[in-house]
Amino acid sequence: MNRLFTTAAALALLLAVRPAEGETLDGKLHHLRSGKTREWSAFPVSAEGDRLELSFQAAKNAAAVTLVLRQRDVKMAWRVELNRKRLGQLARDENDQLIRFTVPPGALQDGANQLRITPSAQHGDDMLVGEIRLEPRAPAVFLHEAKVHIRVLDSDSGKPLPCRLTIAADSGALALVGAESNERLAVRTGVIYTADGEAGFGLESGEYTIWAGRGFEYGIDKTIIKVKPGDRVSRTLKIRREVPTPGLVSCDTHIHTVTHSGHGDCDMPERMITIAGEGLELPIATDHNKHIDYVPTARKLGLLRYFTPVIGNEVTTRHGHFNVFPIAAGVKPPDHTPEDWKTIFENIRGAGGGKPQVVILNHPRDVHGGYRPLGPLHHNEAAGQNIDGERLEANAIEVINSAALHSDPLRIFRDWMAMLNSGMRLTPIGSSDSHEVSTKIVGQGRTYISCADGNPGKIDVEGAVKALLAGRVSVCLGLLATITVDGQHGPGDLAPANDELRVELEVLGPSWSRPGKVRLFSNGLVIREADIPVAAARRPGSKWKKTWVIPRPLHDVHLVAAVTGKSDAFPFHPIAKTYQPVTPDWRPYIFGSTGAVWIDGDGDGKPTSARRHAARIADSVEDSLSAVVDKLAVCDEAVSTQAAAELEARGVDIDSDKARRRIAGGSRAARRGFKAYLDAKANSKAAVEAASRK
Repeated sequence: MNRLFTTAAALALLLAVRPAEGETLDGKLHHLRSGKTREWSAFPVSAEGDRLELSFQAAKNAAAVTLVLRQRDVKMAWRVELNRKRLGQLARDENDQLIRFTVPPGALQDGANQLRITPSAQHGDDMLVGEIRLEPRAPAVFLHEAKVHIRVLDSDSGKPLPCRLTIAADSGALALVGAESNERLAVRTGVIYTADGEAGFGLESGEYTIWAGRGFEYGIDKTIIKVKPGDRVSRTLKIRREVPTPGLVSCDTHIHTVTHSGHGDCDMPERMITIAGEGLELPIATDHNKHIDYVPTARKLGLLRYFTPVIGNEVTTRHGHFNVFPIAAGVKPPDHTPEDWKTIFENIRGAGGGKPQVVILNHPRDVHGGYRPLGPLHHNEAAGQNIDGERLEANAIEVINSAALHSDPLRIFRDWMAMLNSGMRLTPIGSSDSHEVSTKIVGQGRTYISCADGNPGKIDVEGAVKALLAGRVSVCLGLLATITVDGQHGPGDLAPANDELRVELEVLGPSWSRPGKVRLFSNGLVIREADIPVAAARRPGSKWKKTWVIPRPLHDVHLVAAVTGKSDAFPFHPIAKTYQPVTPDWRPYIFGSTGAVWIDGDGDGKPTSARRHAARIADSVEDSLSAVVDKLAVCDEAVSTQAAAELEARGVDIDSDKARRRIAGGSRAARRGFKAYLDAKANSKAAVEAASRK
């Protein structure tokens, strides 16, 4: 039995029907937990209980009044009831915020009343709730005690521009604001997106901090105001572009609306305003199994000069989700009902009209409909290959989805590099998967594509798609990394292998992002790394730059750089927790990576994957395990892993005691490569056995 937690707040004076001021019913925050398992290690081992029951004295209300409370880290549905009648539920939002409920006439009763907050299901959810007060006035009254007008200008041009305002009370919680969404504003608790840099709204008496920002490329300005009834306050904030991105188009390949996807809370006009407010230039509409055109709505709102919309589709199947674009207007969405990849990809190609299309494997380690595309049941993570007979025909993969992060920022990034080693040509993608105005921020995860960006309203979509498919991208979640080999070769290029290679890396970000560590990978293996000094990490724009000289590889490799760090952007740009955690330990992070630069180690003028190189070795010695192990002495661990996969695919026993003894006599890279493959194989076998028992 879950322990029942009860708080009794006996008020000294009964509430009048319409008292002049609100009454605090409970001044504390309470730690509640649904289910038996602690969700996050940051919470105490034991919660106060699985519900909050609050008894208080009041008088029957003749008119509607308002219940205000504070919540934090709410993931699941929690019911709110007054005197056994439902008021609503807490917002399913991790952010620290105030929320309100309308108490209809007659819902309060003379004398004792009871407020109950209970979980709707016994899923693991640790959260905080409390600081409850009963406000006798309607929101239209108490949220307009003071009038505030904010104007946001580009500090270089002096012109107003679309942006995001974040408003927090002195407690740090996102504040209730007196404003509603319209054709110029998208409004949620503590957040206002403005289409033109102007926002007027109401606030109740108190002290507030207001931040203005415009996505990754801009810095932040803020103001602190203290207001009382009748005040009229006007402030001008100025923000500056801090991250130079010439020749890079900011793209979010994964965007939803409640209008067409049916869940979330962001409707079409609000989505156009949020896209402009986050500085996205190439937004892809990817509502589930629908082809949606943003152009009519964006044109009506006068926002087409800020971005170039593209029609896409999140083809949502029982065997994975795939973002597909561009799609011509009027094309029928592909059938999403098949349950095998062969038919799914045939349907996707059929809807493409024969033109080049981006096909992205979305959130590949998340479970949807009981299916995890890159889980061990279907995939050998060391070899980067499917093991269930399905062939992935995507040409890109989400390595960062800011609405579905993993505890390890490099988890899917490593999967991507392993898949490159297996011979797949996949472009890394950063996206937001945003369905909401502010809970998950559109464009927080994004992809920078190398193409002309001089006119955001007229991006060359065909050129952008071509560059993306060629791998000329960088992935961004609060950080941007660039790579150049020998002064001229970047992501998507094949660089000739000189005796020494000069690899120039740069990390960029706004003043509120803090890069910590840079890593350079060759075929998925770390070959260089560095810590970024704290003083440099605080700089806006270019935060770190270095050239590493590496020796010529003996075979083809792909070079990729990644940077990780943390953000000082709370509460104006919070990082959402992973929603399918594998560990209770969570540390918010930011991330950036380059695309892959191929190095032509064998000099044949084309990129050769680790798998193809391993196959050549096996061919040259007629699949002899002993001879292959000898030849792997001059290869890296990635080639050895692929050699293990290649030999097993050819029927060679690599797992017997004899084979293991021979592998143990090989090079360190050979030993590690074969072990990685066999360990992943064992994990897959265990997953298959576990699935068969269900």
